[in-house]
Amino acid sequence: MKTAVITDEVSQDLDEVLTFARDFKLDGIELRSLWNKPPHQLTAEESDTLRDKCKEAGLRICGIASPVFKCDIESKEEIAQHTGIFETTLALAKKLESPVIRVFTGWRKPNNRELHPVAAAAFRDNLIPRLAGTDIILGVENEYSTNVADGEECASFLDALGEAPVRIVWDPCNILYMPAFSDPLDGSYQHVRGKVGHYHVKDARRREGGDPPAESVALGDGAARLKDTLKALLDDGYDGWVSLETHWRMQVKLTEDVTRSPMGAGFSAGAEPASRECMKRLQNWLAELHA
Repeated sequence: MKTAVITDEVSQDLDEVLTFARDFKLDGIELRSLWNKPPHQLTAEESDTLRDKCKEAGLRICGIASPVFKCDIESKEEIAQHTGIFETTLALAKKLESPVIRVFTGWRKPNNRELHPVAAAAFRDNLIPRLAGTDIILGVENEYSTNVADGEECASFLDALGEAPVRIVWDPCNILYMPAFSDPLDGSYQHVRGKVGHYHVKDARRREGGDPPAESVALGDGAARLKDTLKALLDDGYDGWVSLETHWRMQVKLTEDVTRSPMGAGFSAGAEPASRECMKRLQNWLAELHA
């Protein structure tokens, strides 16, 4: 497995992100927000700087965590807007040699299962044709605020999509934010086994009756069963990326709105100390699993 950190889980300053990556001897970084901008808003000069400094540091840009299709999947206007975001993001992915663009399946609605074919059609019509001639894959994240949140829903969406360059960005922690508790490993991973193309690590503790029903904690202090999932991935031959998405902060309390759409300095406040603690724990787990 190759290790990375999501940029804004350290800082909005690239040099601080690169220092973090060097300190932990990471293989790469994942771009979400930087310089207080989402990926599709970076200027040509900024993306040149990102590419060149990562190459100098010997770091791969392992993925672009875009906001594509965090929208109303039934709205033609919003689909058109997000298709434009995707076109810009795809050009950036080619420039940065990123193998994955993270995308979503629309804001969650009560009839989310019925919307899987609708989301699949939006993928087939607007995203997948634009990948022609590239080796870039789409990574669909299981996100509790979208129409695909757990392992069973991931499988349902992929079935509706059919054969396509699409994999799952697996985040077991996100399942803890669903109204009803489901074990992230025993209840969900079985449905995505062999379909994971990227792995996000963060942890949370359930708080029944809370809104939301979980809160971020340091890796290993919650119920996401991250170490067990790492072992399962290794047992299944996964050799992709493990990307730290801390979300937990030691002294700063992030609001639900900020964590739902993470971006910018407000989200990165207090991020680095928390990410350093979590990266230590992650690397200890990986060392134990590889021993």
